Amino acid sequence: MARYALLGDSYITRLERFGFEFNTRETGEVRYFGKGGMSTQNISAPLWDRLIAYSPTHVFIHLGGNDISADVTAEQIFERVVETVRLLYSSGVRLVFIGKILPRSHPRGMSIPSYRSKCEGVNRLLRQRYHRYFIITRVNPSRHLLPDGVHLNTKGLFRFAYKVQRAFNLRT
Repeated sequence: MARYALLGDSYITRLERFGFEFNTRETGEVRYFGKGGMSTQNISAPLWDRLIAYSPTHVFIHLGGNDISADVTAEQIFERVVETVRLLYSSGVRLVFIGKILPRSHPRGMSIPSYRSKCEGVNRLLRQRYHRYFIITRVNPSRHLLPDGVHLNTKGLFRFAYKVQRAFNLRT
């Protein structure tokens, strides 16, 4: 029986609250390990321990958006995500999927062009490294984000959930 886990920031916590029912190819349980504001550098030890104790076979991670700032490079964020993936595989996870960092229309402490440039840089590196395990959700900020310019509205959450489900159903 497969064990599916979603690890990440507020996109994951909001997806859990959204209550999307995942229909996975393999019968299994889906659990969420999310925390608003989570970055690659602040995954709490208790949350990580709960994730590893669950012994997931498949993990979808959505991290990196909260790492983007003026004083960090796209390469540094990329390396942190790679390290998280490495730790998951070394813990016995069979498949790890990496979600695309989604655009924001109101980034903290940066101009929109600067944020987007770093976001695109991280996504490019992740796509090059993980190919089919890099999951792209196409989001139009004016149609899929809440007025805060960061979080997905219902339509955006549905698109995001659908991409996670498709990832979990990939044949390996």
